[in-house]
Amino acid sequence: MTKKRQWIKIISMSIFLLFIGFSTILTFAIEQGTVRKPDENKAGGSRIGLGFLAGYGLFSDSLYSGSMSFGAAFTFGFSRNLAVELGGIYLKGNVDSAPESLSKGKLTTMPLQLSLMGRFPVGRKLTPYVLAGGSYFLNSFTLDRTVIDGWNTVGFTLTEKVDKSFGFHFGGGLEFALGKTLSACIDVRYLLAKSKGSWILKDNKSPLESIGTFSNLKLNSLMLAIGLKYFLK
Repeated sequence: MTKKRQWIKIISMSIFLLFIGFSTILTFAIEQGTVRKPDENKAGGSRIGLGFLAGYGLFSDSLYSGSMSFGAAFTFGFSRNLAVELGGIYLKGNVDSAPESLSKGKLTTMPLQLSLMGRFPVGRKLTPYVLAGGSYFLNSFTLDRTVIDGWNTVGFTLTEKVDKSFGFHFGGGLEFALGKTLSACIDVRYLLAKSKGSWILKDNKSPLESIGTFSNLKLNSLMLAIGLKYFLK
């Protein structure tokens, strides 16, 4: 089995397990909610929160390496069970060169996410949640120094860039209340996006230059993270 096929199998299995896991959590939470005491159902309500996440991000494309990822999110809860989240994630990975794709370098992507979140409190401490929404990817690419020097040696300057793009995401997690205003969480998100790019190869001794484009650059990634969420009273 090739490396690319192994990655496809891993990502497909991750998506399947994510779906099964959160479907189970959702079913369990709803069942618990039907037997919750009346005073527990009155607790909670609309809340405003700020969260910070740190974990590991893994691109689905085998040409891109995974790395540490970070994120922050602002949450506005309409009710005990429904909220909107506005957040952002930072993910950076090394890129191996491939024909008709990016050269060796570093890819940085910062998806800004708008999510609809379903929350399903189980008792007073544990709150499973699921989310889904749209993303706007702020992308940048930096060529490896060896690639730059190699072209300069033969009298050329190469530049490459990755365009911004839209995408989607879904995921979920678990919050555990540490107090009235502070919670710890485990968060899993899968991001789907494609982007385009371009390259320019310029002759250092003349105004001549060659221009080309990339298409179908896959930015799909999986983020596993832990974090803290602070809720205003």
